[in-house]
Amino acid sequence: MRRFWHKHRRKLRFFLDVLLALILILACLVALGCPPNGELTRFRREEKANLMGPSEILDRMDNPKDWLDARWDRLVIGEDGEEIIFWFDYRPGRSERFFRVEKQDGVLLLPLPGCIYSLSSPLQQDMVLPLFLFADDPAAVRATVEIRISEKDVITLDQVRGEKARSEEGNADSRESYFLFRIPVTRETWMRQSGIFARELVLGYALIPFSTVGHPAAIRLYDDEDRLIETREWTL
Repeated sequence: MRRFWHKHRRKLRFFLDVLLALILILACLVALGCPPNGELTRFRREEKANLMGPSEILDRMDNPKDWLDARWDRLVIGEDGEEIIFWFDYRPGRSERFFRVEKQDGVLLLPLPGCIYSLSSPLQQDMVLPLFLFADDPAAVRATVEIRISEKDVITLDQVRGEKARSEEGNADSRESYFLFRIPVTRETWMRQSGIFARELVLGYALIPFSTVGHPAAIRLYDDEDRLIETREWTL
């Protein structure tokens, strides 16, 4: 390789050096989403179209295949003041969906908006219903959520912000800017009470404006010494 390189003229070697440098710079720009069709560029373009932004990027993720809404490829979550933004990228057609949801006094609890899972289809495998909790208070490092799905049944969720929450498959979720809960939905319970609850949430947040499902929830936020700092009543 050294003999091959030095047998060329210096001007040609200089040109090849410049060409390789440009290729590396272009690769870095693609990785950062800077080209016209890059992920963040299209997200910012959609923000401007909705008279928003630039928001703070909270997260960017690929689609976990065990989530109920399994048709999108990339998700960008942003925060613009009192609003949380969800931007979905559907490939290969490059179609997009953009949702903006307002927090209530610095708190927002919801599943993924705009879920397009077919509610009439049986589950082919055990799935997960993700539930997002955004809390402005930086002292809140742990959160619990109790959701009443019937007179007798209550779902209790617990999560530490930034802690890895492992599913049965060993997949880990670690989110520094918000709490991410995972509600398991099995094939056996899809048509039972817990499955009906999951379908109601999916249906309620698939429309704009969002419809009220009516399940009461209690949100409790704790500090790093596990002291209760806030309790919030919520309706999903």
